[in-house]
Amino acid sequence: VLSSGINAEYGGDKLDKNAKIRKVTVFIHSKLDLCNSLLKGINASAINRLQKVQNSAVCYIHNRRKWKGTTALRKNLHFLPISERITFKIIFFKDFKICLLMYNVVNDHAPAYLTATILKKKPHKRYDMRRNNDTTLLEKKNEKPENKHSKKTDRNTDRAISIAGPSEWLKLPRSLRESSSAAQFKSLLKTFLFEKAYA
Repeated sequence: VLSSGINAEYGGDKLDKNAKIRKVTVFIHSKLDLCNSLLKGINASAINRLQKVQNSAVCYIHNRRKWKGTTALRKNLHFLPISERITFKIIFFKDFKICLLMYNVVNDHAPAYLTATILKKKPHKRYDMRRNNDTTLLEKKNEKPENKHSKKTDRNTDRAISIAGPSEWLKLPRSLRESSSAAQFKSLLKTFLFEKAYA
C-alpha cells in the first residue's frame, strides 16, 4: 500500500533522479517515519517488511527491478535503513525528539518535568578522573515491573522516556554528547547513525 504511489508509475516514470528522491520522501518516507518511535522493540520480521518498502523505493529511484544490491544503492542515496530511522526518531521524539531532549537535560535547558525524572549522573571520586570529568552522563534507570512474566509490560516500560531517553543517550560517543549547540548535535547525530548503519 505504501509503495503504490510510486510503483504505479515504475515503468513509465520519466522523472530525473532528484525528482524521484523528492517523490519518495513525500510518499514513502513520510509514511515510514510517521510515529515510528512506537516501533521500538518490535520483532525483526516486522522491521523487514517495512525495509522491503524502502528497498522498493530505492530500486524505483535507480530504475532497478531487482532488490539485489539495495544496501549499496541506499547508502549512495544517504537513506538510513528502517531500524536506524526508528533509532533516529526515538532520539528525536515529535518536534523535540528524545536525544535532543536529553541534550537539553544535560545542558540545563529542559522543562522541569524532565529534569525531575531524568537525572544527571553524579561523579564518583574513586574512579578515573577522565570519566569524572564527563558532565554529559545521565542516570540509567532499569524500572522493571514486579510481574516477571509480563513481557509485554516489560517492553512498554522500556519505551518510557525516563528509561529509553538515557539508554539511547548513553550509547552515543562522548564527543557527540558534548556538541556545542543543538544544531551541531543534530547534524553529527545523523552522520553517526549513517556511518553506524553502513559500517
